[in-house]
Amino acid sequence: MSEVYGEEDAQRKEDPPWLRDCGEGGLVVLTKDKAILTPQPGGQPSPQIIAIQEAQTQVFLLMSQSLSATEQAERFLRHERVIANVVSSRVGPFVYGIFADAMREVWPHRSDTRHRPEGRARSAGRHQRRRP
Repeated sequence: MSEVYGEEDAQRKEDPPWLRDCGEGGLVVLTKDKAILTPQPGGQPSPQIIAIQEAQTQVFLLMSQSLSATEQAERFLRHERVIANVVSSRVGPFVYGIFADAMREVWPHRSDTRHRPEGRARSAGRHQRRRP
């Protein structure tokens, strides 16, 4: 953001204007701010979601809030190819949640499709079908 707004203005910028600017400018948003998903009282969408919707913004959101800066970068890089595939095949607005081993759409819930980073297989366990 500092490259676009300058360091001081970037620190003071509210979320809706820069989310709108990104969508209108064709920039993809990478963020860890889960507050964008929090509805307003009464169930109305957050101002951030309204901006994302109006500007057709493409957003990728880290779902873990406890990652160090290095771990955040590693998580985005681990999903880089899948992010690129989604960006090139879909138009916004959308918010994809990035989890440790998968990525899925968390708003507006158009699908339950999970995307996994290349080379990461689904782990065995409760998702496996049992044979009769």
